Amino acid sequence: MNTELKTKINVAQFAYGMKNDKVIRISEVEKGLACGCECIGCGSPLIARKGDVKVHHFAHHDGNKNNCNESILHKLGKQIIQDKCVVGIAPLTIEVKEIDIVGRYHSKEFTNRKYTLQFNNVIPEQSAGDFQPDLTCFTDDGVIFIEIVVSNDVSPEKTEKVKERGVATLSIDISACSAMSDMEELIQAVMYDSPRYWVFHPVHEQIQQEMKEELEAEIGLINDKIRQLVTLKYDLVCRSSITQAPQDTQLEPKPNQVLLLGFSSGYGYSRKKGRDFDCSLLMCGKLIQGYSSTNYNLRGNGGYDIEKVSFDESLIPKLDSMTFPCVVEFEFKMVTVYGRPQMVVSNIVQ
Repeated sequence: MNTELKTKINVAQFAYGMKNDKVIRISEVEKGLACGCECIGCGSPLIARKGDVKVHHFAHHDGNKNNCNESILHKLGKQIIQDKCVVGIAPLTIEVKEIDIVGRYHSKEFTNRKYTLQFNNVIPEQSAGDFQPDLTCFTDDGVIFIEIVVSNDVSPEKTEKVKERGVATLSIDISACSAMSDMEELIQAVMYDSPRYWVFHPVHEQIQQEMKEELEAEIGLINDKIRQLVTLKYDLVCRSSITQAPQDTQLEPKPNQVLLLGFSSGYGYSRKKGRDFDCSLLMCGKLIQGYSSTNYNLRGNGGYDIEKVSFDESLIPKLDSMTFPCVVEFEFKMVTVYGRPQMVVSNIVQ
């Protein structure tokens, strides 16, 4: 006997048929028409081919060459879950991401370990209004739909209908299975091993929304802190005022405002670094700070120092029209300079 031919399987071959409304394997029946089986996929009479050369398999008696494997696998998958009333659920990770005002990513993550779902009853092809899930499964906590995928995944239209009904729906992909496999292999694949994911789950949607709201609140606090730090860094300080301004106008910066003294913008080539450079700086007044320590006593301090702040060169026309010094508010954006993130003034509000 040629063992190589004996183990060679045609992808169009199948080892399962229906007899007396029961799924039966080729090894359990007599050969030829005496098997008394019908095709699980199309219902046509089958012949059991059980020779000495080819792998034992069923064939359509009428010579139908149509490949019923997808239909057979689909029905076998449904039958297995209907009989066993159990499916394994793979580990699940839900993640939400948001970006703060300086472009940094923040995330929250929820992880659920794998577990097993036990059903009280499973009904195939039960209508659910304007669509029909492959399986409607009843648990102690409610209803779950299951879609058995062999070739085409759950369509966007069906996904929307599932979401509208608010029913948890699981997709199980058995496209890698073979209609020639042993039943135990198929059962293991359908119940546990085949890829699966939640098309929709109301609890997961709720968890995701709650995490999103929590993350947005946290980023709101982070953004406030960033704004405060920026204000402190470029602050004129609202505790002081300048009286010697043009036309004797008193400049009294408020919180988040800056005393703008002037600006400078230029570009050129750095021989030391071997590259072009572009430098646009705002000159801001900043209170001179002084602190005493255990080995240092501050006699006094006052006045302003110059703080240089980078700005977008598109602001040059606006700056050209301004009179200095003046009190303004800055708006910032994050840019990348030589591969590094840097905050620059993107707008000036008087």
